Amino acid sequence: AEGLERVTLVQKEVEDQTTQTRFKLNKLRNETVALDSKSSKMQTELNALDARDREAMLKRERLSTEISELERSLTSYVERQEEMDIRVETLSAKVAEQAATLNQLNSDRAGRKDLIVDNERKLNELLKTAAAKRAQLEMLSGGEARTEGFPPGAQTLLDPPSDFTPDRAGIIGPLAEQMTTSAEYQTALEAILRPCIDAIVVRDEAYARDALDWLREQEAGSARLLSVSSAKEEAVLDSSAIGDSLLDRVKFDEAVGPLVRRLFWNVRVVGSEVEIPDVLSADTIVVTLNGTIVAGDGSSELWMPGTEDKSPLARHQMRERLQKEIDQLETETRSLETALETLRGEEEGVASAIGNARQMLEEYRRELALQEGERQVI
Repeated sequence: AEGLERVTLVQKEVEDQTTQTRFKLNKLRNETVALDSKSSKMQTELNALDARDREAMLKRERLSTEISELERSLTSYVERQEEMDIRVETLSAKVAEQAATLNQLNSDRAGRKDLIVDNERKLNELLKTAAAKRAQLEMLSGGEARTEGFPPGAQTLLDPPSDFTPDRAGIIGPLAEQMTTSAEYQTALEAILRPCIDAIVVRDEAYARDALDWLREQEAGSARLLSVSSAKEEAVLDSSAIGDSLLDRVKFDEAVGPLVRRLFWNVRVVGSEVEIPDVLSADTIVVTLNGTIVAGDGSSELWMPGTEDKSPLARHQMRERLQKEIDQLETETRSLETALETLRGEEEGVASAIGNARQMLEEYRRELALQEGERQVI
């Protein structure tokens, strides 16, 4: 019985140990399952980590590629922006330069327009003045004006009728129209010519007789004739030292030279009466610039010129002066017309240049606006 109990105890101990061993075994199995599960879970996590790592590597590679692309794009955009900045600065400078050119052209055109207006005004004034002087010259050159102050016979010779029998070519014209002088010596010349101021110059003495005979036959009136050619020898020029020779102060055509020299060979001109010597040679005549005449034969005379339209010489002088003034006005008119034509051509050229400059300015401004817009976008 003791042995049985002992066996029973041993058996119980064995069973207890077996139970404990089984319990430990189950526990170990459970732990193994748990570890296997944890291992699987960790393997899964490891696989997930590997996958994320690969994905991260791919992302890094992709991002690196994108960064490289962005850096290249940025470099390209920076270069493009620099180019655009330079282009914008260049276009801005061109716009400013073109605007300044346009302003200068507008100023030049305005200046030329002012010159054109001023020259047109001057031209109109010259044309009006020339027209007035031509009208005055026509009045002085007309038949009635030309014969005014002459006796009837002289007037007939100045405009011979159709039945005038002597050769008309023998009539040279009024004595007053055969010579001219300066305004300073005009009074002196009128004074010395006063006795024959209404004389008509003819070819020679024979013609003068024929003309006078015809006037007497026609009872046409009185006339004073002076012949260019004379049967008498021409007088020798006086060499007196008194004043100046009137011949030196008178301009005349050589066709009437012999007559003029016969008339004035002994005439001296002085400034005033105080310059006239107390004693003169018998053949000397002295005339002052204000019209006093003193002759060596004892005669003296005072000539006070009246209105200019009463003296044939004065009218002739006025006609000559008017003609010179008209010639001068015509020269100035032609010069002004040429200048006006040049200015108008220049003004048209400037106007064309202004149009081209304005078009170029608009093109520059439009291109500048496009470049600034692109730069802002960049």
